[in-house]
Amino acid sequence: MTFRSASSGRYRFAVRIVGIALLVIAGMWGSGADAASASADTGIRGYRIAMAVASVVISIGALLVALLHIRRRRLEASVRALQERESALIDASMDAIIGIDRAQRIVLFSAAAERLFQLPAASARGEPLERLLPARFRDAYQRNLRDFIEGGLSGGSIGQSRELKVLKADGAELAVEAAIARICAGGETLFTITLRDVSEKMQLEQALREQTERLQVGQRIAEMVVMDWDISNDRLAWSDSPERIRGPLPAQGKYPPWVQQVHPEDLEYFLAMRTAGIDTLQPLTLEYRLVRTDGQVIWLRSIQASYPGPDGKAARMIVSMQDITARKKADAELASLEARLRESQKMEAIGTLAGGIAHDFNNIIATILGHVELARNVAGIDPAVLESLDEIRKAGRRARDLVHQILAFSRREPTRRQPVELLPIIEEAARLLRAMLPARIKLEVRHDDADPIVLADRTQLQQVVINLANNSLHATRGEAGRIEFQVDTVILDAVGAATQPALRALAERHPGRVARLRVSDTGHGMDAPTLARMFEPFFTTKAAGEGTGLGLSVVYGIVQAHEGAIVVESQPDKGTTFDIFLPLAAPGVAPQPEESAGRPPTALTPSVAGRHILYIDDDESLLLLVTRLLQRRGLRVSAHGNQNEALDTLRADPMAVDLVVTDYNMPGMSGLQVARAIRQIRPDLPVVVASGFIDETLEAQAKDAGIREVIFKATAVEDYCGLVERLLAREMAQAR
Repeated sequence: MTFRSASSGRYRFAVRIVGIALLVIAGMWGSGADAASASADTGIRGYRIAMAVASVVISIGALLVALLHIRRRRLEASVRALQERESALIDASMDAIIGIDRAQRIVLFSAAAERLFQLPAASARGEPLERLLPARFRDAYQRNLRDFIEGGLSGGSIGQSRELKVLKADGAELAVEAAIARICAGGETLFTITLRDVSEKMQLEQALREQTERLQVGQRIAEMVVMDWDISNDRLAWSDSPERIRGPLPAQGKYPPWVQQVHPEDLEYFLAMRTAGIDTLQPLTLEYRLVRTDGQVIWLRSIQASYPGPDGKAARMIVSMQDITARKKADAELASLEARLRESQKMEAIGTLAGGIAHDFNNIIATILGHVELARNVAGIDPAVLESLDEIRKAGRRARDLVHQILAFSRREPTRRQPVELLPIIEEAARLLRAMLPARIKLEVRHDDADPIVLADRTQLQQVVINLANNSLHATRGEAGRIEFQVDTVILDAVGAATQPALRALAERHPGRVARLRVSDTGHGMDAPTLARMFEPFFTTKAAGEGTGLGLSVVYGIVQAHEGAIVVESQPDKGTTFDIFLPLAAPGVAPQPEESAGRPPTALTPSVAGRHILYIDDDESLLLLVTRLLQRRGLRVSAHGNQNEALDTLRADPMAVDLVVTDYNMPGMSGLQVARAIRQIRPDLPVVVASGFIDETLEAQAKDAGIREVIFKATAVEDYCGLVERLLAREMAQAR
């Protein structure tokens, strides 16, 4: 407004001057006219004309000067306004702008540059640009600027944004992006450098990179990869290297379509689930197998989520995939362990049942066998009756052996293991079997040069061979066939032991070489369900009346009691092979000779005759039987069905009793409790406990209770006399 007022005043002043000049000229012309009429003096008129012309020229000159001044002022105002606008635009920019000349000296320093560098523009102008650069970057960026200035380029970037740093007034470094441009002004070439603070951006990028790296590490640890499927273009994008899931990149440098890598058995399920996810736009979880490019088959757990496009239909699918192969293997191992646990629990339940049955059953068997012995000793017995008694005794012993079998598979009977040669046991069993097998069945025994010595119970091993041969015989179903026994030694390799938990456990307990008994047949074999249940007690595929289902259960129990392992291979119509692995005896151990099957002496030696036996049993029939047996042999017997009554008898005269025989399983007090009570009355008195089933736990507890011997009840009745004589003679020898 000030400029406009001054210009208007000057304009009016020039107009006034011109007006005055015109008035003077007019007056002169008027005066000249009057004078012309009054005087004809030519000199005066010429003077007046000259003065008039001079006045006009002066007026016009003044007018021109005034007009020129006005225009100059207007131009100056326009330039200032333009400069103010340019300065306002530059200062309003969010980016810092620095102008430099060819000498790289600062000629322009915007307000944003002042804020960025925390440096006033007055302090920056005229300074070299290198003042704003860290020392380690100066040479490189001066060369870049020099190349740009001399190269004639109009614009470009300076260096790499991640590497460009500038120096603030306080000495702190700042990451920036920079661009340079060439301008020409007033015949002078200048350069503008635009700087943008990218510190926060770089921090965000760094945080994003770190987060992405952590996510990728987590995905690798979890065996997980995220796939983005562009459905319309059928393109795949991966969050991480697909090699971890799909396998190595093929030689042609391109993976096959995803569906071609899905396991053929899972392809229908996979396609159905993928289609359902596309149609419903609902997240779905599926598990399927994938065949990698290296041939390895892996299990994937996939969570897929579809996202619609503008038309509302699925345009993308995000798929999170995790390799769960290890989990699947662990699940299979767990299922196998659970199956074995259930099998073990069933065996334990049957064993518990067998133990309970064995007590009462053994009492019955012992009574039968005992009375047979009493009857056989009757003088003048009819031979026909004697023959019948022998048959009764045979039947009773078979019943006793059946109890042994039941207790064997339940592992409730201790295994009397000693070093024995395996091959003679197998050959002896084969001789017995050949007499029983039909002519259509060929039995062969094969072996290598070595005869392995194993720690085993001879009788139980024969039972294993007979039971397996009987199982093979039934597998032939009346057809011609072959049964083969093979005896050798093998070293359990890591691969075989790894695939068979039983072999792995055996290798851990007895590393190195082990004995192997292989029983194979050409029968009809077994399918998978039968293989899974073949060792279950009372499970059988035979018709009613052809088998009890205890044969293989007994085999399993005996092998387990010998710390061995059993592996079975069988397929329908391809026969069956049983491999039984047993630990070898220690090197240099000689095999034990077979025990004599002779009977105990029929009469007591005079040295032990008349000794006093205290017998305790809650079964009245056994109480009567044992009393009669021992009395007929010249021994004095005090028999009690009540434990407290027996202890009272002992307390009345502790030194009158030479031996105590007590049942183990009795109501009120067990045989072990009776033995402990006897030790309090008379510590040196020998005590024998008879039980229907014996295991290592019972033997250990009996030893702690001071019991001299634990005997099997079903056989003890027949051998009581020999047992009593042996114990009494030993006690008398120790007393001397």
